[in-house]
Amino acid sequence: MTRVLIKELILGVIILIVGLVTFAHFELSIFKKWIIFSVLTTGFMMLSTLLLNLVKMIKPEMIGIVFIIAILLFQLILVIILFVFLEPENVNHRITAKSATVVYLISLGVDIYWKIRWIFPEKKRKRLKVNRHDDF
Repeated sequence: MTRVLIKELILGVIILIVGLVTFAHFELSIFKKWIIFSVLTTGFMMLSTLLLNLVKMIKPEMIGIVFIIAILLFQLILVIILFVFLEPENVNHRITAKSATVVYLISLGVDIYWKIRWIFPEKKRKRLKVNRHDDF
């Protein structure tokens, strides 16, 4: 779990720095919005990891449903924040929303990959043995 948290924190810092450098290069003044978005994204990823660790210790058979509910809940919260609270009437809001959506989907995919590898380690995963030369 600690390795996943460290990876998520590093990913969040990379998202923050790359976004700030990119927006500074294109002279867009949306730094406050990007900082809020990257901190919330990183916080939600780390919070879901801690929640999954708690569920894994208490009731491991419920980990899949908790994982899905956490992802959906955090996506809903981020969409509400992006499109309601971050000044939708501002011209630069569309740029923030589009770039944030792309970055969030990429980081969500990476985060899901890390969590699946953490929850289901390779030692516990078993391949199905299929006899390819079976005669019907």
